[in-house]
Amino acid sequence: MMRICPALPASLPRQLLATALLLACLPAMALGLPPVLSDGAVFQRGKPVRLWGTAKPGEKVTAAWSGVTGSASATDAGTWRIDLAAPQQAAGDIVVTAAGGEQMRIRNAVLGQVWLCGGQSNMAMQLRRTDQAGMAGQALAAPARVRMFRAPTPDVNRSGEGVWVDDSRDAALGFSAVCYLTGRLLATHYKDVVGLVDTSVGATGIEAWVPESGQAIVTPQGRQRRSNRHSMAGAGAAFNAVVKPVAPFTARGLLWYQGEGDYRRNSGRYAELFVATMAHWRKQFEQPDLPIVYMQLPQYDAIKTGGWEEVRSQQAKAERMLPGLRMAASNGIVAAEIHPTDKMEVARRLFARATAATP
Repeated sequence: MMRICPALPASLPRQLLATALLLACLPAMALGLPPVLSDGAVFQRGKPVRLWGTAKPGEKVTAAWSGVTGSASATDAGTWRIDLAAPQQAAGDIVVTAAGGEQMRIRNAVLGQVWLCGGQSNMAMQLRRTDQAGMAGQALAAPARVRMFRAPTPDVNRSGEGVWVDDSRDAALGFSAVCYLTGRLLATHYKDVVGLVDTSVGATGIEAWVPESGQAIVTPQGRQRRSNRHSMAGAGAAFNAVVKPVAPFTARGLLWYQGEGDYRRNSGRYAELFVATMAHWRKQFEQPDLPIVYMQLPQYDAIKTGGWEEVRSQQAKAERMLPGLRMAASNGIVAAEIHPTDKMEVARRLFARATAATP
């Protein structure tokens, strides 16, 4: 993504030229795009290209890509939104221009299949920590390929956040293993580019992922649960910090692996909370029929309370409560630890439920 400031005559004296350039660029700071709309972005094939950002209040903003154009005026709060009609093919940069002359470009954007990935530690677990680390960056048969975007997490120190990256050994090793491995299977299946947007955060119960509009359901009487682990464990905190800046980026579906944090406190109502949360995610992403494919917790005998098994039962129940929810059953998977290092079988099962195909 590149910001272009107005051109000034080179004949100006050096000191005056430097000052003039600074002043020329200061007003231009009003035009902005969120990190997910940056160089290398993958946009969902066959769907409108949603673009949004900031500009001066009332300023007209125009966007163009592959011969398709659109425009909107910034609100009084300085925000704008443009939905470009779905282009037939991606060609050239996406160019966003403000009426005042500032321009930004999204370079190397492509059309493909976009999958969001969400959940807690078993989704967030990096490929480098798994048995499948050797698969990092392995080439796929063209035209299948993967691009990755790790949503910025304010109080979790991770490198490589907030930028789109092509598949490579280093990039993949630092990315969500479940998201990456499932994405490779999807790319081969679709014979297309798959864009993966990872929003997962470890140590988060289901209440951390509900948007503001649904928090009364998750935390009755306004109760706010906090964790000593990090600030994003509170009601709605992870969604507001990590997911909200990504919405309403259009996706083909959501891959979800979460529930480990709920066996002590939410086991008896996990299905209700999960279904309410996913309904609100669909609303935030403006995709009422967004497919949601989620992994059931595996059998884990080390926890001797009934809560773990109750969450598993509740996850199976949830699939019947909201159309478009698809559970990848964990039958036959017995975890020896809460963070198993073999993520390939999880990826295969998520892929199968996402596509009704056998990997």
